[in-house]
Amino acid sequence: MNADLFKTDPRSYALELVADGLQTADHLLLCALKYLSHDDCREMLDMNELSPRFYEEEEEEDQEEAEDFELSDEEEVREAFWEEHPRLAKYRDDAKSQNDYNADIRTAFVDWVDVANRDGRMSGDLAREVTL
Repeated sequence: MNADLFKTDPRSYALELVADGLQTADHLLLCALKYLSHDDCREMLDMNELSPRFYEEEEEEDQEEAEDFELSDEEEVREAFWEEHPRLAKYRDDAKSQNDYNADIRTAFVDWVDVANRDGRMSGDLAREVTL
């Protein structure tokens, strides 16, 4: 490793540790977060628009627009999924929970929910909460 870089540009040195495979990004992040005070961490999150105040606006928008979505509750989402996947519908069992279905069905459901959310058919809150 470049000792001069450590002295002149420690941020680049730290990033090179990850790029060169000497440390993982997760470990470097953990080191940085442990070093920061609570106030420094709050400020860093806020400066990068990662603080709750930025997410609160999105949540308010989701709540305000809830009436505009085609799918507004978990039951409607499940019905739509099974209707749009007739080849999987033969495995439908309303007594089962999501984890009782095989991985192919669970994966198809998660992918379908993601697409339906991106297409504006359901709110982000509903997409994050719904289960098969």
